[in-house]
Amino acid sequence: MARTKASVRPQQPLVTANQLKPKDHKHRATNAAKSVAKHAIVSRSLLHPICNFRIPVIETELSMEQWNAYAPQRFYYGVPMQIKYGADNQVDFLRIPVTKEQQLVGYMIIPVMYEHSWWYLCYHVEWWLAMWKSWDSESKKMTKKYKTKAQEERAALVVASRKIVGTRFLEAMVARRTIVAECIANGLKDGRIPSLDEFIIRTKRDWLFTEFDELPEDADQYLKADPLHTDNKALFETGWQEGSDPISTTLDQTDNEWIFKGIDVSVRFKRGLSGALKTLKNGGEDVDIIFHEGAAIPIRTTYIAMDSTLMNP
Repeated sequence: MARTKASVRPQQPLVTANQLKPKDHKHRATNAAKSVAKHAIVSRSLLHPICNFRIPVIETELSMEQWNAYAPQRFYYGVPMQIKYGADNQVDFLRIPVTKEQQLVGYMIIPVMYEHSWWYLCYHVEWWLAMWKSWDSESKKMTKKYKTKAQEERAALVVASRKIVGTRFLEAMVARRTIVAECIANGLKDGRIPSLDEFIIRTKRDWLFTEFDELPEDADQYLKADPLHTDNKALFETGWQEGSDPISTTLDQTDNEWIFKGIDVSVRFKRGLSGALKTLKNGGEDVDIIFHEGAAIPIRTTYIAMDSTLMNP
């Protein structure tokens, strides 16, 4: 279950999921954390605390044309299978088939304890892809010849929403690309995936779009805590209240077909469209506008494609 800061407005999952914030969200989050810090401690620490971010902050979107152009280079990840590895088959891990243009090209492996985190990461990618496509489709229905100011305003809000969601999707893609590259490079080294630990922590603390040097004063305690350890749950909830994370909720209620067919958000999108536009219109600075005009796409936009060597089939 995701958490939202106590002072935020109701969530709008078509645009922001758990990302709506008050103006001074870092200051408020820090104060809230300090007020209950004595009730939350690090139960188990990471062997190597996070001291920098491997996953870069993205502030722009691809165009749909760019996304479609990358289709032949795109890799797809199948259903993880638990198998044994090593001398006398002593180590359990997950082997994930990787395909390109419907052909198996190899496998990547991850420790078993990351299974739910991997599912969430991939569903996170597919969720924002589906939402981005929905907003892109909505934006293309518009004409530049607006009859009223209200129509012009609505068109601007739709485009702004598409840019925000497109940025979320690209951030998710870059995060997964970074994690996959690390898995391939390190294998089962130390039994940890630092970039996936980072993704989990940043997601739990709403830091996916926060630079490392912009983190709140109390960040160190979270950066050293093992995000997979159940006893650290209270720590990561510090300063937050219950909220509905549509990504987690939907993932827990679905089968594996989304891996092959994608996620259908059409009903949710239609039902929530007016509310999403109203939230963006009325949110002002309380809404986290993560898209910035002129921001550069990462040097390797092909974070979307993968050029590292996979395990042979």
